[in-house]
Amino acid sequence: MKIDNDKPGVLTGAPEPLNRTPPHPLPPTRLGAAAADGDHLKLSPEARLLRAATETAASASLVRADVVERMRDLLAKDGLGTDARRLADAIIDNWLDAQ
Repeated sequence: MKIDNDKPGVLTGAPEPLNRTPPHPLPPTRLGAAAADGDHLKLSPEARLLRAATETAASASLVRADVVERMRDLLAKDGLGTDARRLADAIIDNWLDAQ
């Protein structure tokens, strides 16, 4: 995961450096044995499922090429946007069908 620090600082208004040291580091006795090996993260099955779903959704194309081509054809034939009443009826019908 990449972390960008592009948020302005409270006092200066400029981005604060990422390599700041904490003001009060933990004493070595409180770090425990696990910290000596480095940080570890174990995701729950739900978190793994959410991550997979998010990655799949992000990789999916948001543009439906077939619909775009159909709309271009209608626009070229002056069949798109010429009847406001028909468009309103179609929007309402689509909304009612979704309910």
